[in-house]
Amino acid sequence: GNEDLRNIAITGNFGSGKSSVIRSYAEKHKDLSFIYVSLAHFEGVSGETDKENYDVNVEEKIINHLVQQIPLKNVPDSGFRIKRTFNRWGGIWLAIRIAMLFCIMAYLNSWATMYELQNSEIWSWFTGTIVTASILCVGFTDTVSLIYSIVKSLNTRKKIKSLKLQNGTLEFSDQSEKSYFDQHLDEILYLLSEAKVDAIVFEDIDRFEEIDLKVLEHLRELCTLANDRIRIIDAKRKPIRFIYLIGDHVFEQHTDRTKFFDYMIPVIPVVDASNSYAKMREFFEKSGDYEKLSDRFLRGLCLYLDDLRTIKNIVNEFQIYNSKLSRTAKDFNQLLALIVYKNIYPDDFSDLQQGRGYLNGVLSQKTSISETEIKRVETEIDELKKKLETINKETLVSAAELEAVSKERQSYPNRFKDYSYNEWINRVYPIRSESIKARSDNDSQKIRTSIVEKQKVLTHIRNRHLSDLINDSNEATVFGYKKENDKAAEDTSLRDKNDNQLVEFFIKNGFIDETTYRDYIALF
Repeated sequence: GNEDLRNIAITGNFGSGKSSVIRSYAEKHKDLSFIYVSLAHFEGVSGETDKENYDVNVEEKIINHLVQQIPLKNVPDSGFRIKRTFNRWGGIWLAIRIAMLFCIMAYLNSWATMYELQNSEIWSWFTGTIVTASILCVGFTDTVSLIYSIVKSLNTRKKIKSLKLQNGTLEFSDQSEKSYFDQHLDEILYLLSEAKVDAIVFEDIDRFEEIDLKVLEHLRELCTLANDRIRIIDAKRKPIRFIYLIGDHVFEQHTDRTKFFDYMIPVIPVVDASNSYAKMREFFEKSGDYEKLSDRFLRGLCLYLDDLRTIKNIVNEFQIYNSKLSRTAKDFNQLLALIVYKNIYPDDFSDLQQGRGYLNGVLSQKTSISETEIKRVETEIDELKKKLETINKETLVSAAELEAVSKERQSYPNRFKDYSYNEWINRVYPIRSESIKARSDNDSQKIRTSIVEKQKVLTHIRNRHLSDLINDSNEATVFGYKKENDKAAEDTSLRDKNDNQLVEFFIKNGFIDETTYRDYIALF
């Protein structure tokens, strides 16, 4: 490929398959060597409040990943120390060398005694000279070897930054304003130049919402310096490439992206909301579970799913849990709904198991919604009864008779002491007119029938499901649930109209039911 392309970006939304693309490429090109630096969004890093320390922490984690993946034999002089497997034969050889030094020192210390022995009949001068020279030669070689090992070890250790004295501290270098990469630049360049890899893949860096672009700038600078060093060591070696799996949202300006990367490869998601139904159906058909589920439910559900990994995990969990269903809980749609909720909102699902959280709060409103609905129906019944009573009290039988009364009251107002004509025409006349018309239309029987029907509804309201009780007047109250001292009160994401549509879909259609969900929760 083009050796000038050294900083390469594979861009796409979360779950679009960026990692799958690079790993598939590595699988097809066995002759290439890759190192993967994956920095998932862990609490230990995201909780850092100091911006500078936050970036240093990220950079330190990157180096930790590199050090752990580079073979020790490639970087024997690295100052980054990691636990090595104890070499038994190396330890034995070191013990032998130290023992030899002690023996040599003992020999030299008893030179006079040995000299007398040399003059004896059993020790010839020639033999004693050869032995002495050999011992001195071995001792000198062993001493030089040990000193070299010590010097080499000291050379790879961290440098002294400061020395504390009685009256203060003596600073040898100022590292306070430098990034972690700058503080250990020589060591990092040594690692990269001797790692013998073709590419380093940086995954999940964009998971850190607070990450400073300086970290990415430092990585680009490292790539340039490392390749310069590689070219000096061996001009024929291929350059090392940095590959970033990153989302488009990291850079606010498009010009920043084009300046930072030498080449960009966009990844089109395999699954989105428009085709997730086909994928989910395919997976369920392969597992043999499709016939257990409502097709209408799957089509509605998949409008809220757009991540292939999540869909696969949902299908796998369904296979595990559906085998545990008891005889009393056999609605596979409700089981799947809870599995989906568990995957999309794991924190709130955990709260639901403990009887708290947003979904628990929504489901627990069934009683209050029932009471409100009962009062509404009772009010309607009372109004119908009053209307029926008014009709029955009406003595006039036709609109003509009512008009005659109206003219009489207008012509002889002094005869009537209850209302003035204006009050009567505005307040009484419309009611009596409506009653006369209702009687002529035989509305009395219709009202009685309506009262009976509403009384039947009243007796069954408490037995109705929450999905049947939700209407336009109470929907905002149900899904806008908020309770003091509840975790859901602090986390408003599920109460956001744009985020709780999946919850509304489940509850309005009865796929999560307040009377039966506990039968399925027990499986988890």
